[in-house]
Amino acid sequence: MKLPFMLSCKSATQLMEKAHTVGLTRKEKWQLWMHTKLCDACRQYERQSRFLEQLFQRYLGMQNPRSPAPPDDKLEARILQKLKERS
Repeated sequence: MKLPFMLSCKSATQLMEKAHTVGLTRKEKWQLWMHTKLCDACRQYERQSRFLEQLFQRYLGMQNPRSPAPPDDKLEARILQKLKERS
């Protein structure tokens, strides 16, 4: 019997990946927590996903996806110059 608040493994893994990029709502966090308490496979997937995320951040120099990249003033100036040249 499937409980109505219980996530499928597919939904749980999607939430794990969403947590790395945009974050989760309280409800999603609770659902994910409940699922991983009962599902060994998803607990293992979560550990591996967290490990890979740390590797990406450490070795590839990726910024936190939640924070926007800093503005590039030189690039903006070049774009504006090109637009002026074409008009």
